[in-house]
Amino acid sequence: MNKLNKILILVFISKSIFADIPKSNFPSELPILETKNLILRLVDLKDTDEIFQITCDPEVAKLTGMFELHKNKEETYLYIQNYLLKAFNNKSMLPWVVIHKETNKIIGFAGLLAFMPINLKAEIFGVGSKEFWNKGYATEGAKLIIKFGFEVLNLNRIHGTCDPLNIASQRVLEKCEMQFEGLLRNYIVAQGKCSDRKMYSIIKQEYFRAS
Repeated sequence: MNKLNKILILVFISKSIFADIPKSNFPSELPILETKNLILRLVDLKDTDEIFQITCDPEVAKLTGMFELHKNKEETYLYIQNYLLKAFNNKSMLPWVVIHKETNKIIGFAGLLAFMPINLKAEIFGVGSKEFWNKGYATEGAKLIIKFGFEVLNLNRIHGTCDPLNIASQRVLEKCEMQFEGLLRNYIVAQGKCSDRKMYSIIKQEYFRAS
């Protein structure tokens, strides 16, 4: 058997294997989600002014590691356009803005990233305004996103990471029934420095068992 035939056989086998793997239902339009206190909808360029109030905060930028500190609204506009929305259009991220019902203010953005339909897994993320920290909204929103991931997207695993010094985020992940898996050393570069992250996860069987 020549080399070309071997390659063709391997390609055929690979396609057959992956054809049997169930695909997650990535939505063509991001649905609006709602809890008692929150509304989650697709991020929009019109949200630039309100999101800038969050992304210009040095403490938020440092603890989340989701972006470099924004110095002006143009940087936030480009972040929404070239990262959040582009990733959604490429089917690798589900980015919601989080709206506080009582005040009708955007208090953060959150969702699922590193979306891998073949492996049926994704990473949950969240960024919130300091004005609304420690009020339970992060946990409320995270639980809704996890529910969407397992019940609508048919994911098998959802994981989340946080700064080892960010005790509040650790508590959110724990309240979502996630299990601590270990410390990821020098996992990301945040504000120009390598930073560790704690890894938490929950799998489908655990989610439905707790539901």
